[in-house]
Amino acid sequence: MDCLYNASCNPFNAVGDETNLTFSLQKEFLKYWSEVAKYFADSEYVIGYDLINEPTAGNLWQNPGAYINTKHFEAAVM
Repeated sequence: MDCLYNASCNPFNAVGDETNLTFSLQKEFLKYWSEVAKYFADSEYVIGYDLINEPTAGNLWQNPGAYINTKHFEAAVM
């Protein structure tokens, strides 16, 4: 989930390897939902999209404190 809030995050890189940022989960997520919105743009039955239903507070294993204090997560990551 951290990578959805951080455009420079690549979830497929090794931890600590910020040198290979050829893939951005955030950018791909935005491209996906842009295509979905285009496809359903003229549908009279679609009123909105729930892009992330009940998101988690980032990576539980790397930052367990974010689950205890979600305000800290929001201030630090978002």
